[in-house]
Amino acid sequence: SCQSFSNESASCVMGRRMEIKTFAEKSKKPLGPFGILDYNLNVPEEGTLTNPLDRQLADLPGVGADRASQLARLKCHTLGDLFLHRPRRHEDRRNIRPIRDLSIEEASLSRGRIAVMGSKRLRGGRTLFEFILEDDSGTVTCRWWNLGYMARYFKTGDDVLIYGKLSKGKTRAIDHPETEIIESEEDATIHVNRIVPIYPLTEGLPQRWLRRLIFRLIKSDLENIA
Repeated sequence: SCQSFSNESASCVMGRRMEIKTFAEKSKKPLGPFGILDYNLNVPEEGTLTNPLDRQLADLPGVGADRASQLARLKCHTLGDLFLHRPRRHEDRRNIRPIRDLSIEEASLSRGRIAVMGSKRLRGGRTLFEFILEDDSGTVTCRWWNLGYMARYFKTGDDVLIYGKLSKGKTRAIDHPETEIIESEEDATIHVNRIVPIYPLTEGLPQRWLRRLIFRLIKSDLENIA
């Protein structure tokens, strides 16, 4: 009986081997000592693994189609493009000057609140938009010639950073200063009290929005890329 059982087992094993061999020939997969060798088992298909730097900016939280279109004008389409968008300069915002210390010799940074603002139409069709910025030390007028749309970006009471130098004349004024509105405590940690990057921009894209986006992405995503 043992011999009979042995013969039956051997026959079963041989039959199973023939089945596996036939299937391997049909499927064109190599046959190993323990069955078919499938080298693609649990291995992602080629091209399914993506580089995080290739993520499209439009797909990132807080960006959206409109901002992505503006960033595209700066040749920033992916996360990698954005990380390579170099600042045109850096600004030391650890030592902000009082308004009274602004001068005509050199551009400097100051901060205050808008006390009053308004637009004027001048002779020859020219326009003037201006606001008066104040802090505990004094006031300065910030003005823009023939740029009436600037009025849409500010409101009375805004906390504003300005960068520029005084214009020559009797009025303490800065013509076409660089400006940035500080909107929240989060903004304060990103945009002041440190050396901050000043990025190249395009129409409709605020400096503070772009800086906040890059700051957030570097902080949250760069660890995953490394």
